[in-house]
Amino acid sequence: MDSVDSRSAVVSDVRVVAEIGANHGGSVQTAHRMIDALADQGCSLVKFQIYTADELVADIDREVRWGAPGFEVTQTVGEMFDSVALPWDAFDEVFAHVRERGMDPFGTPFSLAGLDRLMTLGTSRIKIASSDVSYSSLLVASAQTGLPVILSVGKSTLAEADLAVTTLEESGCVDLTLLHTIAAYPTPMNQANLRNITTLRTAYPNCKIGFSDHTQGMVASIVAVSLGAEMIERHVTLSQDMGGPDDWFSLPIGDFGDFAGALRDAQDSLGTTRKRIMQAEAQGRRTGTRSLFFACDLPAGTALRPEHIVVLRPSTGLPPGLEGDVVGFSLSCDVRKGEPLGWNMFKP
Repeated sequence: MDSVDSRSAVVSDVRVVAEIGANHGGSVQTAHRMIDALADQGCSLVKFQIYTADELVADIDREVRWGAPGFEVTQTVGEMFDSVALPWDAFDEVFAHVRERGMDPFGTPFSLAGLDRLMTLGTSRIKIASSDVSYSSLLVASAQTGLPVILSVGKSTLAEADLAVTTLEESGCVDLTLLHTIAAYPTPMNQANLRNITTLRTAYPNCKIGFSDHTQGMVASIVAVSLGAEMIERHVTLSQDMGGPDDWFSLPIGDFGDFAGALRDAQDSLGTTRKRIMQAEAQGRRTGTRSLFFACDLPAGTALRPEHIVVLRPSTGLPPGLEGDVVGFSLSCDVRKGEPLGWNMFKP
């Protein structure tokens, strides 16, 4: 039996993380500007990265090339990382500012020292980057903090991701979110591989599943939500012309509110797997579907014939399909053309 759903939409609970990452360009002042801009956009979760070049790479003199096509920059990897890293002593004021603006700050450490620094800041959760899926000592130490852990599983096989999940869980992590991601900056849309979200949801039913989005635009994140992603992480920038390694493909903070709203709308639109009549269409069901009506005036005692019945809107009479059941019945009262058929109009 059809029923009317009393809810127009499911409750929104997708978490949207603004990843400041390296887009402050190593400037504390820029970081503060980004915090204020995100707060003005209604952001709730803000993430930073805590690192130095020395704890990330051994070959600091290796040359890397980054930037938008036609505007690429070449420099050593050590210079690149050091130029976009915030001083570690700046994080106290930065985290305090985030909290003052009503948001929740957390971070990605890239070493045990970085994890210790993050803990001194009173972080509410820990993010582990795709590059550290196999960094077992960092996984163990993160789990042992007792805080929720978010793990990106880009650049890894399912077996490697599974070992990381096992390490975290066996080390005490009881609140784990896995983020599908493709660690390419930016990620081509035809390589986003979003169906892997379904794979992760099936493989890890006790984990929350999300998406760290390195594509351009909003489409991939909206699709991820439609596949069940509960968290979306997105790099943000004050301007794509800021000139840093990640700015050019990051989401302008001025668009963050629309982005988060689109994701929540996408989740709201999913509803449930049950086919039902929704509240929004209940009135249309009454006025826009058909029932049986009399095609002409008829006196009491008339035995109904097929030509006496028409199928029209609204659905205030007997439902279509009962024509054969009432043909031959005698009327117990006079009826008018356009009057809906009802069982009480027939002689017993």
